Amino acid sequence: MNLDIGHMLIHPHHGLVTITSRAMRTTPAGSVEFLTLTVRTSDLELQIPVANVELIGLREVIDDAGLQRIVDALSVPPGDDPPNWSRRYKNYEIKLASGDPARVAEAVRSISDRQREKKISAGEKRLYLRGMEMLATEIAQHPAVGGLDKAERLIADTLAS
Repeated sequence: MNLDIGHMLIHPHHGLVTITSRAMRTTPAGSVEFLTLTVRTSDLELQIPVANVELIGLREVIDDAGLQRIVDALSVPPGDDPPNWSRRYKNYEIKLASGDPARVAEAVRSISDRQREKKISAGEKRLYLRGMEMLATEIAQHPAVGGLDKAERLIADTLAS
């Protein structure tokens, strides 16, 4: 994985991040190299040890196959969501927290379909917006998409079909 300054990665809980610096720090365990990551959707900065990059779940931005997996997940009719609101909400939260774009797309698709049929709760609406933001910011980085507006349009068009 490329860990150069300026490179963009996906953090499973914060979405698109940019590596803004690398520095050695002395800790009780010895000298440890840290990455400073800036979250693209906020001013939040994260510092993580380089040795924990994979443990945390940082990954490269999607490639062509990843984009296709997202489109496929948005296109497939949703499975049966639990009728109980709290179980359904927890299910959506787990999918978003996974950081896997296909699972995030499944949650977004399920909430979108539910929203068309019935009124959704404020909590489900927040999860939907968070999932949409996660997907759009990642898809926007794909060279074939060309920006956030086009990524949002791609998601909306796929959900509508």
